[in-house]
Amino acid sequence: PLTQPPPDPSAFFQESLMRELSKNGCLKCHVRHGEGGRLSEPPEFFPESESDLGDAGRFPPPLDHVGRKFQSGVLESIIEDHEKAQIRPYLKIERPSYSREVADQLGEALRKADMDPEEKPTPRDGRENEVGRNAWGRALIGAEGLGCIVCHPLNGEPSLGIQSVDLATAAKRLRPEYFRDLLLDPNRFRPGTRMPSFWPEGRPSRSGFGGSTERQIDSLWVYLNEFPQSRLPVGMESDENFIVHVAERPKVLRTFLKSTGTHGLAIGFPEGVHLGFDALNLRWTLVWCGEFIDAEGIWDDRFTPETEALGVVSFTIQKYTPMPVDAEFLGYRLRGQDPPELRYRVGEQILIDSIKPLAGNPVQLSRQIKLSKENLNSDENGEIWWEIANGKKIECAGEGSWAVDGDFLVWIASGTKDSSVVNWRLIENETSQALEIQLTRRCEGQTQAEIHYSEKIQSNESN
Repeated sequence: PLTQPPPDPSAFFQESLMRELSKNGCLKCHVRHGEGGRLSEPPEFFPESESDLGDAGRFPPPLDHVGRKFQSGVLESIIEDHEKAQIRPYLKIERPSYSREVADQLGEALRKADMDPEEKPTPRDGRENEVGRNAWGRALIGAEGLGCIVCHPLNGEPSLGIQSVDLATAAKRLRPEYFRDLLLDPNRFRPGTRMPSFWPEGRPSRSGFGGSTERQIDSLWVYLNEFPQSRLPVGMESDENFIVHVAERPKVLRTFLKSTGTHGLAIGFPEGVHLGFDALNLRWTLVWCGEFIDAEGIWDDRFTPETEALGVVSFTIQKYTPMPVDAEFLGYRLRGQDPPELRYRVGEQILIDSIKPLAGNPVQLSRQIKLSKENLNSDENGEIWWEIANGKKIECAGEGSWAVDGDFLVWIASGTKDSSVVNWRLIENETSQALEIQLTRRCEGQTQAEIHYSEKIQSNESN
């Protein structure tokens, strides 16, 4: 037999399931419990693959254990829309899609047939102190560990040898229990597979990396789950892999950003204009154009020198730490293609702050600041003064705008009804000046102000 018998609730149920799979054409391509697929169709039915994967690159995967393989809803999505869920582009055989009703029925039946009532839990089920670590998983998956990347691509990064299934899909598709059992005994789930077991008889073949078999496997699972925020494994990464590109929507990275401090946020935009934010002192810092961030120091060593912004710095909105206020950073929200919303507690108020680039040259920004309806004491009116720029010297530039150190202009674009309802003031001390605006929230609503910043083009004419 090709596989062990499944943990079946009844022989009658299994027979009924096999009839449904046959009726829907599943067994013309797939094998389940020694029936169907390559065992019943002529060899020419399955075109040869150019992937150098042998039978695994030619024949669809067996359906044994498939009911306990996938996370909730994934199996149904694969049945309903095979093209969308395709992770084996090297297979030349075409497979139809099915209605959602059929997908739900087959998915439920396969889970009922295959789920093992004696399945052992993983460490993340109540033993969080025994889970794996990202660094161990990265080391194991790389060329100097178990060498998984010799056969498996990772998020589109080609493997070092044959191109099998991309491992970056595992964390979104597979159940952690199945992932563990597959690694312990690959041949049980894919008879004839080239994939070896690195834990023969349940014991690690490599020492270190967490020590125990359970922790090593869970470390791989942690790394794959955290992959979008992790470095590529040894054998795949290059200097270019550390450059963070911003393609379709804004990105936020926590980093030790130069001129921003150890509580820095680097905020990148697809428009190629990027911002630094000091979450400790609630100030916007660098504005730069071009490439976003080189993340090698972020991902490799938290004790490296400050990260420098790539590209060209246009100006700095707040060069100096603002005057102390009763305020704290509460975090940020990312919503699709909208700019990140930064949230602060200011006294008894909630302030929401966001900046986005505007089209055109020179560099221009639009900033929205508002006292939210979510204020902590909604029965009272709220009023605060909030700094929007500082520098060594701030001068009136006419028409309600100010020039900061000759580097950029700032002006109030609008308030609750018109620009006149937002008051401003200039604060001076011995070494710097700061521009502040007044925000007043009435208990029945919220107040917001729109502030614009624009890089000041330096004149070539001498004074």
